[in-house]
Amino acid sequence: MAVRALVGVLLLQQSIAIQMHEHEDHHKSGAHRPTCKQACLPNCPASSRTGVPCMPVADTWPYKSNESWRVELGERILMAAHPNQEATESACGGFKLFGDSAWCLAAFKGDYGKLGLSFGIEERDLWSETMSNDFHMPTKLYDCFQNPKSSPALAMIAPNAKGSCAGNPHHCYETHYDSFRVCLGPKHETVNQRQYTSLAELLAGRGEMSTHLKIDVEGSEWSVLEDLLKNEEDMKKIRTLDMEVHFGFGAASEAAHNKGSKKDQLQREVGIFEQLASHFAVTGTNIETNADGWQPAQSCPKQQCEEPFVHTAGGVPVNQFAISFVNHAHLRRGIPSPDAIAAAHHSLAADHAEDQMEDHAEADAEDHMEDHAEADAVAEDHAEADAVAEDHMQDHAEADAEDHAEADAVAEDHMQDHAEADVEDHAQVDAEDHAADHMQDHAEEHSGDHADDDEDTAATA
Repeated sequence: MAVRALVGVLLLQQSIAIQMHEHEDHHKSGAHRPTCKQACLPNCPASSRTGVPCMPVADTWPYKSNESWRVELGERILMAAHPNQEATESACGGFKLFGDSAWCLAAFKGDYGKLGLSFGIEERDLWSETMSNDFHMPTKLYDCFQNPKSSPALAMIAPNAKGSCAGNPHHCYETHYDSFRVCLGPKHETVNQRQYTSLAELLAGRGEMSTHLKIDVEGSEWSVLEDLLKNEEDMKKIRTLDMEVHFGFGAASEAAHNKGSKKDQLQREVGIFEQLASHFAVTGTNIETNADGWQPAQSCPKQQCEEPFVHTAGGVPVNQFAISFVNHAHLRRGIPSPDAIAAAHHSLAADHAEDQMEDHAEADAEDHMEDHAEADAVAEDHAEADAVAEDHMQDHAEADAEDHAEADAVAEDHMQDHAEADVEDHAQVDAEDHAADHMQDHAEEHSGDHADDDEDTAATA
């Protein structure tokens, strides 16, 4: 890891050196080096943006000096502020861009005991109003510098959970809020007669992924962030983090770290910022929006301006800007340790083996059930076949019975017809015999008569 980090630093330094050399050539030629194209074109919002910042380059160097270490720190800040590649619109379910914030909407889904903590209120805190009215969460406001007389929210006179704020252009909270004359610092203490409290104290008792933070405390953030990065449990409690960072401001609460050189102070702050960007996913910044308004040719035409604490190779100051983060849990679970990876592999292997056994058991049971089902189906088919055969046999029997009955009836009719024919034939024969006998008798009778007549004739003669 140390070698990889060293290589990264060397590559960054080499890149910065190349950029500075090109920039010097550009200044000498007086030409305008082509710059990148803003991802938000043609409709760029005047708020934080989710794309990689497109940074302009000054046509003429506007500052009295050009110290390489300031450029190196500025380019490191810019690199750390690039939106996380996993914080895509798809992964977030869309973004809500509002003022200095770029919110990953996935972080506002569900019921998780949400609470918004806002540090740095000034006269009006649109961040807490949006949390209250758009995301419907209770909020707590902290500021020990702002006079409550000019801040209705700090004075607790703004409408507080009194109904809808739709159409109300003034201070208004639909969900309950509280305010406190307290500032955020590294510990619970009084500094210059102002009361400070620590983030750890306010996060005590909060659940994981339950808290949305906004920090805009004019340079008092560095020790707070440094302590946060040492506390894994507290980092797990933070769902989103919106803040304005201030490099080299030297806030009163940071007095213990302001005793060295400005370079040392800035190197510490840049290191903290890089760690923060590695633990939380960047969703957007207003770096590009700020650069849109950077006009060095008008503000510093004769190189009379002081060099900013930190700036890009092209000269754009990056010592103050707004940035938004989301907890990695909404995008991924982070990079596990080797032990965690080994344990995860072992667990996955065990789960896989168990799943295979369950799958085999389920497959065997399913096959057994399928075999039984098929056997039942075959038995059912046989039963249906037997029923069909029985019906067929019954049909044949009934048909045979009907055929036999019809045959018997036909035979009976035939016999009756024969009997009747025989009777008629016998009657005819008898009639013919009777007629024959009658004719014979008649013939014999006539023959006798003829004989008698012959005898009579003979006698007479």
